[in-house]
Amino acid sequence: MAVTQKQVAELAKVSQAAVSLALSPEGRKTLSPQTVDAVEAAARALGYRANRAAQALKSGRTLTIGCVVPDLTNPFYPSLIRGVREVVEAHDYDIVIYDSEGSPDRERRFIDWAQAGRVDGVIGAFFYLRVPDFLPLIDGGISISRIEISKKVGGALPIDNIYVDNHAASIAAADFLLDKGYESLGIVSGPGEPSAVRVRGFEGRAKSRGAKIETAMAKSLNEEGGFAAACELIGGSDRPRAIFAVNDYMAIGALHALHSNGVRVPDEVAVIGFDDIPVASLAYPPLTTVSQPQAEIGRRAAQCLLSRLDGGEDGPGTAHELAYRIVERSST
Repeated sequence: MAVTQKQVAELAKVSQAAVSLALSPEGRKTLSPQTVDAVEAAARALGYRANRAAQALKSGRTLTIGCVVPDLTNPFYPSLIRGVREVVEAHDYDIVIYDSEGSPDRERRFIDWAQAGRVDGVIGAFFYLRVPDFLPLIDGGISISRIEISKKVGGALPIDNIYVDNHAASIAAADFLLDKGYESLGIVSGPGEPSAVRVRGFEGRAKSRGAKIETAMAKSLNEEGGFAAACELIGGSDRPRAIFAVNDYMAIGALHALHSNGVRVPDEVAVIGFDDIPVASLAYPPLTTVSQPQAEIGRRAAQCLLSRLDGGEDGPGTAHELAYRIVERSST
């Protein structure tokens, strides 16, 4: 037989109304922390499970957050999702993960799906959608946190932006290689706006400092794409002395290409990536990379979203910049 709120109330020595409030995201704010702790302890002891459908019907909410990422196979995004999950689940929200596969059509399909009232809020890394595309969600009362790649400012619409300045970070990567004496540089790139932003920053700084530079464009942003692009760079007569890959997945592919062609890293060609995914330190040799705080990006995006859902923030959009850093390992 299912445990009831009445049984939880009796064990916690509070009213049944207090149990209902304590187990809802908004209601708990009206109670003392001691009461909330007592109810949660009693619920755990009895194995109480709230009826999510009943909660949603009563509150007019789905108690669900949609999280959109462009590629679940890229280890960067599962780390980011864990950060989101830590925050939203602590506030009794469920999370639905949607892989857009970096497709504009799939991004629009998600907006249509969310607009049907299936989520209370959206956290997403969108490569193609722009602010006007989110107006249907805003009009429907759905809160939005966007994970961006470029410097942003808060706008008039209630969209919160969380970003690492990828352009500045790529400039720092170019300076790092040039300061170490690598003057002939190659870029392993691929499709999409994040790649374009990183290439512009890196290439612009390298050229301004007089470096020789060549770019190889792959069809995909994965390990296979990195392998193919790196093979193109090292196949010519003027092989670069160092390679910048627009993400770590491609950088690991570049390392494999160099090993397969008998090129020693970093003695003959150095490699630097971008993101600092968990496997970067396990590559051979361990990968130097531009590190982004993946889980913290997710946590900050979720905190902004919940602040709006819980009524703490109802003003115009905000922008939150998080720091990058160069992590030097043996590949350079």
